[in-house]
Amino acid sequence: MKVWVFVGHFESEAQALAYTQEQWEPEPGEEVSDQEYAAWEDNNPRWQFRDDLPDEPCIDSDFVETAFGVEWPGYLAGLIPARDDRLEAVIAAGDEESNCLLLVFEEALGGFPATLTSTPALRLIGQYEAVWD
Repeated sequence: MKVWVFVGHFESEAQALAYTQEQWEPEPGEEVSDQEYAAWEDNNPRWQFRDDLPDEPCIDSDFVETAFGVEWPGYLAGLIPARDDRLEAVIAAGDEESNCLLLVFEEALGGFPATLTSTPALRLIGQYEAVWD
């Protein structure tokens, strides 16, 4: 299976997750009008990573993974056995340069075409063949 690999640096894990994962406002109660509920639906979920990509592609968050902290380089090395120089350099630098890893698996795109690029907060390393042990 193919996976896009992104890395970035955030002040905290909470900030990383707020950027890389869908964010939902609390669902309004039954007392709100249909218009208010529709407005809530229109505004949810918010997802800054997706919003920063060209054309804001439809991405299924069930196939997006965020890893934060010092353990992600080892996890990435085990997930992608065939690595190029760019990926080797990212793994070797580890948490010194980037403390956040974002993986977008091909299933996240549901077979639809999408352009995944670096964003203001994450650098795209490339697309790789991932293996599960």
